[in-house]
Amino acid sequence: MNIKKLSDKAVTPSKGSIGAAGYDLHTTESYTLKPGERKSFKTDISLAIPEGFYGRVAPRSGLAIKYGIDVLAGVIDSDYRGEILVALVNLGSEPVTLPIVKDGKQTAIAQIIFESCQTVQAGFVEVDDLTATQRGNGGFGSSDNKRETVDQAAKQMSKMEELYNKLGGIPTPSKKYSQLIKERETQQFNK
Repeated sequence: MNIKKLSDKAVTPSKGSIGAAGYDLHTTESYTLKPGERKSFKTDISLAIPEGFYGRVAPRSGLAIKYGIDVLAGVIDSDYRGEILVALVNLGSEPVTLPIVKDGKQTAIAQIIFESCQTVQAGFVEVDDLTATQRGNGGFGSSDNKRETVDQAAKQMSKMEELYNKLGGIPTPSKKYSQLIKERETQQFNK
């Protein structure tokens, strides 16, 4: 992948190990990030990410666990040729000076992972309704409510089985459910 260094301070992204998914990103500036503060950090590098891929800027686990440093934005498109900036936020309770220098070496502030992506060639078509799915319009936290929905469905099935048993079994194509209910009501009314 082609890289352009924008200053002598720029560091080429590198992996921490052979099996690492991300390439470490280093900042070329020093700054103390206060608790709750967010800032975009310069890397002084530009990349030519291949078409069909994008770069996802992700947090470094050590900074996240030890200091509460997280990444806010993180999609670098393949047609972007500007400087890679890293938006960080300090979610910890203490100020953190970045980059952290340990044993005379600057630590990386984030990592970039190159992921495959598909683009929609046809564009968007406005419609009145979308196709139905099991999830529907369930958004944030909706999967947490699935268990409750499954429990409700199980209770409804149990009630239906009970009703079918009272009516003499599961309705067959020759007798619809509504017909069985009417017959049952007639039997009870005539008693």
